[in-house]
Amino acid sequence: MMENFVVEYTIAGKTPHRAGNQDPSIAPFDSFRAKDGDFVMGCGTDKMYASLCGAMEREELAKDPRFLTNLDRCENYGALKPLIEAWTTTKTVKELEKIISGLSIPFGEILNIPQAAEHPQTKERNMLWNVYQSGMERTIRIPGTPIKIHGEADEPRKAAPLLGEDNASVFGELGYDAASVEDLENQYAEGQLLLERLEMGHNLLGGDKNRWSTESICVEEIPVSPVLFTRRTQTNYKNSDVSVERWFELFEIVQRQKLRATGSVVLTYHNNPLEQFYQRDCDLEICIQVNEAVAAPAAKTFGGFTAVTALHVGRNEDIIQTHIKAIKWLNQQGYTIAGPVSEEYIISPVDITNEEDHITKVIIPIEKPETGKSTV
Repeated sequence: MMENFVVEYTIAGKTPHRAGNQDPSIAPFDSFRAKDGDFVMGCGTDKMYASLCGAMEREELAKDPRFLTNLDRCENYGALKPLIEAWTTTKTVKELEKIISGLSIPFGEILNIPQAAEHPQTKERNMLWNVYQSGMERTIRIPGTPIKIHGEADEPRKAAPLLGEDNASVFGELGYDAASVEDLENQYAEGQLLLERLEMGHNLLGGDKNRWSTESICVEEIPVSPVLFTRRTQTNYKNSDVSVERWFELFEIVQRQKLRATGSVVLTYHNNPLEQFYQRDCDLEICIQVNEAVAAPAAKTFGGFTAVTALHVGRNEDIIQTHIKAIKWLNQQGYTIAGPVSEEYIISPVDITNEEDHITKVIIPIEKPETGKSTV
């Protein structure tokens, strides 16, 4: 496609420059503006150029020393193009096509995308294919191929795949069995979940941390979610360590059940409020949301109640202050505690090591004051 430029370098020793639609070796051979659009034409000989000057009623330009030969016109093209466009911009593309093509000068209208897509030649050559696209749930038109082979179907074999649609077949060709593919997909989903939680944390960390423990307290509905859990008494419990070793025990249970974690780890204290900070032993439940409900001893649901929630940012050993402020706030609003208190670890010690950026949501089930009925 650049043979002229290569020869210009190899023979004349010149380094070609960007020239847009212009052919640097022939003039005028370029795109031009008309009254209502754009077009291209190419005057490849002096005779063609002289005919163009006649059509423009500017015969003197054919004798102008600057434009006598093709070489002259190339060297002075910066002065020639504005003179040509002073004429072409007074006429429509169709008018110019009739005049210039009538002089046997190559001419072509520059089409916009709708004009090109709906052009009869595009349809005749079957250059737009109809295909039903999943995800969009409708039939769309896409560019076909310009290469047509006799006897072969001129149509798409399939629509563009959805994200991950062909994973099994691709990984199968690479030697992965179905179980390995499922494991990779679960790892990917868990990675995406982590990224989402980190993004949520990043957005939260853009605010004033010192104001969160009070201004972030609110009442919200906790949706029902399928979870896997473990529950047992933790001896010599210290709230600051958040029992991370039991988190990994829970992750292993998720894997054994061939499920995928879809939420954060939640710790629930089956003690009276605040006792986990003072008692040596703690009835501790740890759960994590999963992608589907299963019938298993370690499976249950979490949520389905109204709660006062408060965000805590920073070290877990300081979270008692957020608990106290949340309890004080709900008492002031006339609510009463109606179930065990939980902590959702949005950004946890498993995610990042900097304790100052850990984010935990305190969840306290409540009774609504207007009904006096438990919401748990």
